Amino acid sequence: MTVKQLARSLGQPPTRPYWHIKVLEAAKLIRVASARLVSGIQESQYQVAQLALRLSRDLVVEPGNASEVAKAFAAALDDFLGD
Repeated sequence: MTVKQLARSLGQPPTRPYWHIKVLEAAKLIRVASARLVSGIQESQYQVAQLALRLSRDLVVEPGNASEVAKAFAAALDDFLGD
């Protein structure tokens, strides 16, 4: 998906996910699958680059984090299974 396609599917303005995409790309969780010029602007399509994640124990054992991490994973899994 392109950033614009992702924003549209999330119901967000097109400018909102750019920072997040750059963070995910820097962490090598996604990568550019293809790129093209659209009206002089490079438009990139991204794809998953990492299919498995390893979480630091510190993230989960930090007071208050465990339930938030569990909620985030549950939501991500629900979205994945829904697709």
